[in-house]
Amino acid sequence: MKIALKISLIYVIFSVCYIIVSDVWVFNHFLAHAPTHKLEQIQIIKGIVFVLASGLLLFSVTYDAIRKLETATLKRRVFKRLSQRIISALPEGVGLFDANGDLIIYNYTLRQQFSIPQRAANNPTLQNFSLTKLQEMLVDCDLNKRSNNEEIFQTSDKRWLNIKLSKLDMSASGKFTLLRCEDITDSKIAQMELLYDKKEFLAILEEVPFGILLFDIHGCLKFSNSVSALLIPHLNGSFLLSQLPDKIFDADRHEFQILLERAVRTNTSMNCRCRLNNKNLSGKWYQFDLLPVKAEENNGFLLICRDISVQVSNEEKQEHTSEELKKQVDKRTEEIERKNASLEESQKTLKNLLCDVQRIRDELIKSNAKLAEANKELEAFSYSVSHDLRAPLRTICGFSQALTEDYAQSIDPTGLDYLHRIQQGTVKMTNLIDDMLKLSRISRSAVEYAYINLNGLIEEIIIDLRKSYGAPEPNIEIQKDIWCEGDPRLVKILFTNLLDNAWKFTKNEKLAKISVGLENDEIFVKDNGVGFDEKYISKIYEPFQRLHDPGEFKGTGLGLAIVKRIVDRHQGEIRVSSVVNKGTTFYLKFPKSQQALRDN
Repeated sequence: MKIALKISLIYVIFSVCYIIVSDVWVFNHFLAHAPTHKLEQIQIIKGIVFVLASGLLLFSVTYDAIRKLETATLKRRVFKRLSQRIISALPEGVGLFDANGDLIIYNYTLRQQFSIPQRAANNPTLQNFSLTKLQEMLVDCDLNKRSNNEEIFQTSDKRWLNIKLSKLDMSASGKFTLLRCEDITDSKIAQMELLYDKKEFLAILEEVPFGILLFDIHGCLKFSNSVSALLIPHLNGSFLLSQLPDKIFDADRHEFQILLERAVRTNTSMNCRCRLNNKNLSGKWYQFDLLPVKAEENNGFLLICRDISVQVSNEEKQEHTSEELKKQVDKRTEEIERKNASLEESQKTLKNLLCDVQRIRDELIKSNAKLAEANKELEAFSYSVSHDLRAPLRTICGFSQALTEDYAQSIDPTGLDYLHRIQQGTVKMTNLIDDMLKLSRISRSAVEYAYINLNGLIEEIIIDLRKSYGAPEPNIEIQKDIWCEGDPRLVKILFTNLLDNAWKFTKNEKLAKISVGLENDEIFVKDNGVGFDEKYISKIYEPFQRLHDPGEFKGTGLGLAIVKRIVDRHQGEIRVSSVVNKGTTFYLKFPKSQQALRDN
């Protein structure tokens, strides 16, 4: 509006000046006789009216033209901003070059793809980034030769771009070039990896020991490995799946063709055994497996051909063996039926035997009851015998000791020797009675099991033996952490007898030694005493059996019998190894191992 007013005002001033000057000239030449002031007023008023009317008309026309121009300019600005926003929202890079090749519009994606600098306020066209600059950033690319086309290029920094150039001819605004650029680096790498994997896969198929053929959905051969070429001659790119029955042996062709057509028609798998029409492979059987391949774009069929001649031969042998086996089974069945008849007779006999066993069992129960009663009577008898025998022995021992002490001066040395022998005999008889009662109780008493640390128990036994034997005492070695499961009372009696024997039979050794330890989960008691001949091993556990002179080594002959009875009550094992004058070793083995005992 300001522009229209300026134009109208200039026009009015110019017109007024022109009218005044021109009217003065007319008056001076043509109207000199008329009153001057009247004529001037008339001309001035007329001129001013004319000027104002024409100036108003000029203002109206000029104002309307300027309004239309501003409206068009505003629309172009709005359209440009809207276009810029739309372009910025696109996922691909977009840029617009003018006729000089300068980039005038672009989005953020394109700026990131080509590292375009931020647009400056005084440089709206970015003349430092043009089509020439873009071409330098691409490898083997001539953008001037490509119009309205799409191609893939690689940038100098090893990225792949899909470039699309379109020429835009706008008669009003000029010629432009539209650039669309999509970064396809990831898809390109994936495509290259897929191609590499495909090559590897095909290389693997070449190495498999059976034929592999790949057909497309139309039945055209797309791939075959070297093995399939040996099986099926004349394989080439024009070979069709429908031609495959011609390669099959005549006797198997009809069945193969029916199965193949059905599989192709229904797009399902097929399995067929047949022989090939190949003179070099005469008599060989092959397994054909046709599998439908369902991919995103490349559907088709995979054919696998495997040599199963050995398998068919084995099946024929197996069938023959089955027939032979069936004959043997029938024969065996007849024998079993005969034996069943005999078994029925045996069952009748066994039933009679069971009746006899039940009768014997009843009698055995009665015998056990009688035996238990006899054991009670025996225990009472043992106690009675022990008591009745001990009383006379005490009497004999007491009076012989009284004679020795009170009448020693009246009795000669021979008599004193006799009295001493009487006392030793009574002591021996008392020990014998005690061992016999001990052996009897061990056989009848119940075993009360417990976990026993043998180290402490053996230490107690050695203390008692030191008091009994006195000096000199042997060198005793006891291995640490020895355990067993048993009745503590019976186990103490067992080791007391073994250590007493070891102590007794090493008393004449200058360097006497007794060892207690573990060897291969067996507890051993070892000494370096007199030992014995191993041919008498079977007798050492019998009661009253003695392998040495009673005068030299005291004892009742029941110690090892008691040891054997205790080991048997614990369901254990005992063995012995001995060498004359070198020593004896007893080995004991209880049911539970040392490791199991330590874990508990």
